[in-house]
Amino acid sequence: MNTTAEVSEKATAITPQLVDGPTGLGAQAAPWAAMGALVVAAAACRVAVNVTGAEQETALTVAGVAFTAAVVTAWATRRRIADRRMRHRFVAALYLAAGWLATVTATGLTLGAVAALTIFGCGLSLLWWREHRIGPGLRPERSGSAVDYTARWAGNLSCAGGLLAGSAAFGQHPVTGGVRFTVRLVPGKQELSTVTGAFGKIRTGLGLQRTDELMAEHHPDRDQAHVLVTVLRRSPVLLRDNVWPDGGAYDPMTGRVALGPYVDGDGYATWRVYTSNSIWGGFLVGAQGSGKTRMMEGIVMSVVAATPTVVFFADGHGESGASSRLLRDHCDYFAGTVEQLRAMLDGVHRLAEARFDDMMIDDLEGFTPAEEHPGLIVVIDECHKFFAYDDVQELVANLITEYRKVGITVIAATQSGNLDRAFGTGRHADALRSALLTGNGVVLRIKSGSIKDVLKLSYDPRDFPDTPGYARMVDEKREVAFRGFRVTDRQVAELPRRMHWRCLSTAEATAFGPGYADRKGIRVKAKAEALRRRAARLAGVYVPPADATPVASVTGASAPPQVVAELLEDVVFPVWPGSVEPEFELSDSHRKLLGAVASGITQSKDIQVAISLSSARFYQLARDLLAHGYLTKEGQGHAVRYGVTGKSLAQAA
Repeated sequence: MNTTAEVSEKATAITPQLVDGPTGLGAQAAPWAAMGALVVAAAACRVAVNVTGAEQETALTVAGVAFTAAVVTAWATRRRIADRRMRHRFVAALYLAAGWLATVTATGLTLGAVAALTIFGCGLSLLWWREHRIGPGLRPERSGSAVDYTARWAGNLSCAGGLLAGSAAFGQHPVTGGVRFTVRLVPGKQELSTVTGAFGKIRTGLGLQRTDELMAEHHPDRDQAHVLVTVLRRSPVLLRDNVWPDGGAYDPMTGRVALGPYVDGDGYATWRVYTSNSIWGGFLVGAQGSGKTRMMEGIVMSVVAATPTVVFFADGHGESGASSRLLRDHCDYFAGTVEQLRAMLDGVHRLAEARFDDMMIDDLEGFTPAEEHPGLIVVIDECHKFFAYDDVQELVANLITEYRKVGITVIAATQSGNLDRAFGTGRHADALRSALLTGNGVVLRIKSGSIKDVLKLSYDPRDFPDTPGYARMVDEKREVAFRGFRVTDRQVAELPRRMHWRCLSTAEATAFGPGYADRKGIRVKAKAEALRRRAARLAGVYVPPADATPVASVTGASAPPQVVAELLEDVVFPVWPGSVEPEFELSDSHRKLLGAVASGITQSKDIQVAISLSSARFYQLARDLLAHGYLTKEGQGHAVRYGVTGKSLAQAA
């Protein structure tokens, strides 16, 4: 049975948000007293003006002293007032007082001046009065004020019958945005997962608000019975804009990509890509608007910018590639249907077998990326739509587990947090999930609660704040959330053009099979089909979707040759410098086209007229020049403009 003292102690701990403080008439009258003192000071200044007769000199002196005092007072109290809004109101009141006093000294103390002071003073005092209501002697604790969380731990969590009975919290000290303290757990009975698995109850025991961050991790200097607990009231990371560092996120020393800073500002969450003799993929899950796609694009661009790596992309949204236009437009191989993905994976299997041959012939232990043998990352977005097929589950699971040592891996991403959809329900679903998470795992905000049980998480992603990029790593050493870098629209539009997006070498393309040479036709067919359906809709004719219409019939029946040529020109795939570049030579037609553009003719129709080219021939030449770096192209549709590059000018010289 609890004693009276124990009950009293628990009652105090349960209501930590109430603290002693002035709540009577004294606190309510403080702003009025300040305004009254200011009026008295103004009257004294006017007396000084009348006695000395030096109105201008007195006014300047008063202004100088008043503003100096305001600046010094604001600086001295900036740390004593933790609440940001209260601090801003106080600083505004100081400068208002200084300005009003200087003005009245120069112009005179009138009823109008006093009325103006009263109106503005009351406006700035509203927040003060709201937090210092007349009451029974207790007031709500202001956000950011000092709180002894070790005492709350003792009163609510480590006490007899508490959730973590027998544990002890000590050593609380301030960190940026909050506090940190050490918890000594009961050896043999409690561990870190005991703490992280009970975060919900611990939060109530510590009296945290919904927006407060709670973190727990192993103590860096003590045994595993000691845990570091951090409470952040205002995370320095969540308050600032974390812009992606323009491809500089990859660390060649560790083979990892920095995803973004931890919310406590202590280090970065990282995505493992290359280790000795191996490559790693992973899994990302996050609801729409959580920042999943931009994080995925940031990972890929970081790797492409710093290492010899080829990117294949499969989009569960379909042949439009709407999940990521960036990857659709710059990848070496694109798949928008499950049939296309199967063909891609079959080719990857043949490529892997060829690389295993090379390992045996060259007596290699594993894989190291090089220009002649680049790494290969197969990105599968909206993967739940593909993993619904058992054979795709098996192909991908085998690819990850068996081909890692020959430089081939998979990054899968989805908006679905449901096990039945994220990894499928076939007999290979568990193996697929295990294979993906062996590399990396990132969980962003998600609406489904089942992902918590599926991935055995100690937290519920449904409780994540509505902040794009807010995420946690799966099976990471630090049980700490991080804020992913934000890839800006400008970076998405500009940086991929400056990167070297690689393709397979001639030998590896041959090993992949004939489907590799035909990969461009996938995009051309999809766009030609879309044109056909739109033309039919405009004519009022319903056309059912075609599942397997041959490219020849699509382009021949519904799209004139110049449209097909334009589509081919739009689909510019990477060029492998070791095999294709040396074979390309400028023809006379190429040179004429470059000369027309260099003279200031930038639109396609004008260029065709100037050098007497058919539309189809123009787009064929333009495609060659774009692919080999002689031309630039900006805009879309009728607003397209062509330009020459430095390489083109050097060739002309």
